[in-house]
Amino acid sequence: MTLIDHQPDSRWDLRLHVGAPVEVQNRFDGTWSGGFAVEELVIDGSDEPPACRIRRISDGAVLPAVLPHSRVRPRR
Repeated sequence: MTLIDHQPDSRWDLRLHVGAPVEVQNRFDGTWSGGFAVEELVIDGSDEPPACRIRRISDGAVLPAVLPHSRVRPRR
C-alpha cells in the first residue's frame, strides 16, 4: 500500500481528495455520518479507487481504520 497526500489521479472521484469534507458509512447499520474529512488516500496498486484514511473534524483525531472507497462519500 502507498499513502499519498496530494490530489487524486483523474480516474478517481475528484470530490474525494485530501482535506475534502466527507460522510462515512456505518458498517453496522449502513447509515451515513458527517463531520469527517479525508486525511490520506491509500493506493493498493490496482485500478480500484483509493481507500481513505479519515480525520474527525471535531477534534482532529485520525481514525485508525483505512476505509474502502465504497464507505466514503462527499459531504451532502
